[in-house]
Amino acid sequence: MNEHLLFEKKEIYIHEQPKEELINGPLIEPEKIGGRLQILKNKNGSFLRFLPYGLENVVSDDWAFVVNNSVLTYSKDSNSGESCTFENKQNLNKYKHQFEFNELSSVRRIYQGYGIPCLVFMLTDGRTLPNLYFYKGGSKEFLQELSSYFVFKKDVTDPRLWYVQRQNSEQFKQSLYELSLFNEQRENVMKKFLNEPVQSTLLGFSKVTNILRDVIKPSESASKSQFYVNDFKLDIPNPGDDMSDLMDSLVSDNIHSVPNDGYEMVTKVDLGPMPTVDRGPPVQKEDLIFDKEGRLFNHERIKQMIFRGGIQNELRITLWKFLLNYYEWDSTAKSREQKRKIRVEDYFRMKLQWKSISDEQKNKFSLIKERENLIEKDVQRTDRTHPYFESDDNVHLVEMKDILMTYNMFNFDLGYVQGMSDLLAPIMVIMDNEVDSFWCFAGYMDKIESNFLMDQLNIKLQLSNLKALLEFFDSKFSHYLEKNESSNMYFCFRWILILFKREFSFPDINRLWEVLWTDSPCKNFHLLICISILLMKKDDIMTNNYGFNEILKFINDLSGRIDLEKTLKHAEGLFLQLQNFKNVPNNIYEIIGFPVTEKNEELIDESRLLIPRSSSRESSAKLSPSSSFKSLSFKKDDDSVEVLN
Repeated sequence: MNEHLLFEKKEIYIHEQPKEELINGPLIEPEKIGGRLQILKNKNGSFLRFLPYGLENVVSDDWAFVVNNSVLTYSKDSNSGESCTFENKQNLNKYKHQFEFNELSSVRRIYQGYGIPCLVFMLTDGRTLPNLYFYKGGSKEFLQELSSYFVFKKDVTDPRLWYVQRQNSEQFKQSLYELSLFNEQRENVMKKFLNEPVQSTLLGFSKVTNILRDVIKPSESASKSQFYVNDFKLDIPNPGDDMSDLMDSLVSDNIHSVPNDGYEMVTKVDLGPMPTVDRGPPVQKEDLIFDKEGRLFNHERIKQMIFRGGIQNELRITLWKFLLNYYEWDSTAKSREQKRKIRVEDYFRMKLQWKSISDEQKNKFSLIKERENLIEKDVQRTDRTHPYFESDDNVHLVEMKDILMTYNMFNFDLGYVQGMSDLLAPIMVIMDNEVDSFWCFAGYMDKIESNFLMDQLNIKLQLSNLKALLEFFDSKFSHYLEKNESSNMYFCFRWILILFKREFSFPDINRLWEVLWTDSPCKNFHLLICISILLMKKDDIMTNNYGFNEILKFINDLSGRIDLEKTLKHAEGLFLQLQNFKNVPNNIYEIIGFPVTEKNEELIDESRLLIPRSSSRESSAKLSPSSSFKSLSFKKDDDSVEVLN
């Protein structure tokens, strides 16, 4: 495939961290893997690549000599002269990284180690590339080049994090122009505001207010950051008195100042000891009782058993269809047979819709073509080590593509987004049938479709809720993350996006998902699972004094190393603590789905106090554990849209 090099920076390095058993020993300098960071273009579009020295296809002024696992590299540039390095690598290919531009979600620029600038790229499916170190500078130049391909929006809480904005904003620009709120000279001030998507206007004036506040009254940390001014050349003049008055009227109620006097306001939450939680065996065949018409008897009891112990693998092909709304719980055998017949006909009719599109039509229907290319690429790299998908001529790979393309037609407004193939793979293994896999996958997507919307409002809301829960359960750990620039909880992004799919083995993820599909014991139980994992790993993070990048790497490296049974017990224990605690704040009640009453309208005054930042807090009160949540009544999910500040 012909590739055109658009931009390149040399002398970029990845750090190979020392082995885990050496982390607590003497300080060891990480091994450095040198290479080039390139922006390229081919017939499918633009992409970014890190190419280690020794894997180059074309060599000009620079060269590399490879012998066995060693690489001798020579480079020459006008600024620094000549350099020659000798590197020993076991497998250079594992350090080669590449992604298409439409996969980029955000980029972060930080300084690591000895003040070396570093770029961190996060992709839309939750993957994070290794830190890319610019030993000879040029990170700003590279970001400036990227800004010619992307519209970036800075994070409100992190002045070094930029999100990629992709939506078309022409209609919104016209609407703002017709409001005549700002004259032409202020157009550069409003650049970020004008680049917001049309959909943001529908979220209410609160969203507009926050965007205006970000642009015209940037946070102190953002205003001090030369990164924004120098890298993206944002021109932010001081607004006049008329603009200040307007902004004060809009945002004064939302701006809070915290005195920097060495103290912080914390909530002392005394939850008592963790209750003992017992889990049960998986649902067996003898647990399923059907009446003479084929109705499943006492399905609420079955759902509770699934929550408590999962499902025997042979029964998943039956019970998953109920859990994922393929069938209604109270359906008869005859109605299920009729419904499946309709489902089969609907599936193949939708499949024919995209199968019958000619190549000429695809060339004139770019969205279909783009999504098909993305699906084909993701299918080739989804769970290929699993026996169900491992061979290159595997028929299940064709089925996966067909299912995802048909879902694209079924839900065209959403279409296909990276990460969906991860959710489909376990369902295909269990169902082993194309039609049944599709409708179960569609049922799963109905539950978490909002995770994949381009505005990512639901993901941001869940991360915000996760932060609030962590602050409630362990304020000390929460403050540690805040000091280490991790309070935004972005390191949990992948957990939430694809519901821990990459953190557990297939047997474990099957059990975890079916537990979550019961919607017990509360709303957002997956957030309590996140909290449980973090609390069980907090000592590793705090003892080793991990910073932002170390936390991100540590969390990513937990994949395949989390004890599911222990995590589920701990998460339910957290739920039981909330159930028994008398003064749970309203925001926590709403996150978990407890009914809000006048009794817990506000935290009691005695629960709040001023303490020095360095002080530690321990809980000592007793809590009577409860092993049942059947008597609880929960508030229904709120379908309204909440705008994040």
